[in-house]
Amino acid sequence: MKIRTFALVVPLVAMAASVPAAAQDRVLGLDEAIRMALDSHPAIEAARLDLQAAKEGEGVSLSGFLPQAGVTAGYQRTTANFAATPGANPVNTQRPPNSGATYDYFTVGATLVQPIWDFGRTLGNYRAAQATVAGAALGIEVSRLDLWFRVVTSYYAVLASQRLVDVATRTRDAVKRHAQVSEAFYKVGSRPRLDMIRAQAEAQAAEAALGVAVQGLDLSRSALLTAIGLSDRFAYTVAPLDPVLGGEPMIDLEASVDEALKSRPERARLESNLKAAEAQVTRAMGDWFPILTAGLGFTDAGTKINALAWNWNVNVGLTYPLFSGLATLHGYRAAKDNLQALKVRMREFDLAVRAEVEQSRLRVLATTSRLQPLNATVGAANEALHLAEERYKAGEGNAIEFMDARKGAADAETEVVRAEYDVGLAWTAYQRALGTLPKAYRGESR
Repeated sequence: MKIRTFALVVPLVAMAASVPAAAQDRVLGLDEAIRMALDSHPAIEAARLDLQAAKEGEGVSLSGFLPQAGVTAGYQRTTANFAATPGANPVNTQRPPNSGATYDYFTVGATLVQPIWDFGRTLGNYRAAQATVAGAALGIEVSRLDLWFRVVTSYYAVLASQRLVDVATRTRDAVKRHAQVSEAFYKVGSRPRLDMIRAQAEAQAAEAALGVAVQGLDLSRSALLTAIGLSDRFAYTVAPLDPVLGGEPMIDLEASVDEALKSRPERARLESNLKAAEAQVTRAMGDWFPILTAGLGFTDAGTKINALAWNWNVNVGLTYPLFSGLATLHGYRAAKDNLQALKVRMREFDLAVRAEVEQSRLRVLATTSRLQPLNATVGAANEALHLAEERYKAGEGNAIEFMDARKGAADAETEVVRAEYDVGLAWTAYQRALGTLPKAYRGESR
């Protein structure tokens, strides 16, 4: 079943750059932010270097199939006294006297050794290295998916912070106007001094709330730049997101879990690790068997550099490790245990994916269901504020009624902003749980 790619499902069109940007501020779009991160973030660079190192390791393991050649050269200044060996039957029983005279002795040699068969040692290492390369390539996909998730969630945080600053700014301006009206009413004697003092206190509280909102915006902007991988800080605002097209989310749990298990690069990487572990078991089994090699040797030796005597040889060797201090047994058992541990981790990962998909799916349903009633609350709160303001101006309502209505309207709008932010996070988490990077950012295939 093909999962639709949801391009960030949120009604955050209103959560746009409602905060006026300074003339020098740049506008940062979501697509630009994601591409900047994927192009230059250290996590991506590190994953690529891991892949390169794994490929070099594969080359090292491949060398076990190839012949090994070597050249040697030596020089000695040595004595030449005869030393009989046990059991020798020299032709001349007259032993020459020992002498301290020394002579030059030169040697030059070359060897070529070709492994023939080692019962899976080299093959196991090579297959393990191949699986490691595949896992490192999937590691890049995991890094890209994680980076996309961090950038998108950080981007939503900036969007929400911009909207909250806008709400706080409009509230502060309205409260200041109310404080001015209250002061004017007090001066003409139509309102008590208590109303003026309450209005002034409310204005100071609104100014402080705006400061908190601005600080939150600064923090969220810094977090987004960090998620992108930028150490330099600059002034910017983020662009609004278009409404999402594509219909309702897939809410069938089992279909979502199946798609996640097929798409998650983390699971594919675990499968590569499993193949590497199986290859290591094969390699460890080979330690119980002999190693067969063939070789070619050449030597040139003598006491004068211009009068050396050459010899050559061809050989076949069989090496059988009879006893290695139980290292072979323990190595084989360790490889088997590692393989079983990876199989258990695979089952554990599948359980974690099911839980992640289920939770993110429920979160999408829960957050989207909040939007309609909250939007209705905003409309009712604004209507109540309008009526309270008219009653206050007409002298029929009191300051407490008016301030409560304004606070209710501001709180309702703030809740909508937070709900829209939660919807954006929920959809992003759902797509991350499915393990599907949007097509526009799939720069590297498996």
